[in-house]
Amino acid sequence: MNIDEKQKIMEVMDNLRADRYPLEKYNHIGKRGVRRIDGYEKASGKAIYTMDVQLPGMLHMRFLTSPYPHAKIKSMDTRKAEALSGVRAILRYDDPELPPEADLGGHAPSSVPVLPGVAHFEGEEVGAAVAADTEAIAEEALSLIDVEWEQRPFLLDGEEALKPDGPLTNPEEYPGGNYFNQGVMDIHELGDVEKGFSEADIILEFKSRRRQHTWVGPERPCGVFRWNGKYPEVWVKQQRPQIAKRVVSSFFTGIPMNKITIHAPYQGASFGGWS
Repeated sequence: MNIDEKQKIMEVMDNLRADRYPLEKYNHIGKRGVRRIDGYEKASGKAIYTMDVQLPGMLHMRFLTSPYPHAKIKSMDTRKAEALSGVRAILRYDDPELPPEADLGGHAPSSVPVLPGVAHFEGEEVGAAVAADTEAIAEEALSLIDVEWEQRPFLLDGEEALKPDGPLTNPEEYPGGNYFNQGVMDIHELGDVEKGFSEADIILEFKSRRRQHTWVGPERPCGVFRWNGKYPEVWVKQQRPQIAKRVVSSFFTGIPMNKITIHAPYQGASFGGWS
């Protein structure tokens, strides 16, 4: 859609605004006469999202993703990608200047590799990040990276993962078994479970399974970063901007949080505190 076409659509939307032509009776939506503060901006296309932010001379970064559900990078050759015109930099998982771990925030602080060399699901960002003049050049550079993968066994069933002989899903971080809270989270016990069962009149045993579900938004996770001489300025798709500020402060050791500028534009669907 070009600029003229978008302008015509906006003019049509302006003429259809509910406050110009209100309905005599609302049956469902708008029955109480309450309108979303940002509803018109989003519906008309005037709302600015993180991916709409374009800065002069901005570079575009894309990540290499794993083609396998569980695999480790054995070796990587980025020479052909580095030689591609328009590529400004390639960050590798084995870069000695890259900190091995960083507090990447989320709902609770967690220390994980900034750019991991092991993938735990198909499509996970691993191995390399390419910064180029355009997104298309970055994508092309990714296709030129030669990777030798060590495929590992994987599980799609939680009960199979709990078996003693089940393959480990994350042997680097959890070598003792497929338990997320093993050695990571405190286990709190309240009351006497065995006594409760012994005093119960009836005991019902049953199995409950729950499928994983998550959101899918029209705007993928993204961010824009600018270095303002001494301090960073960040635009981020994040409904909890204080988390993004904490992550940036942690990654750039020594920069106080009050010196970091965070912008949180409209969210193209967001859930949780990812960072």
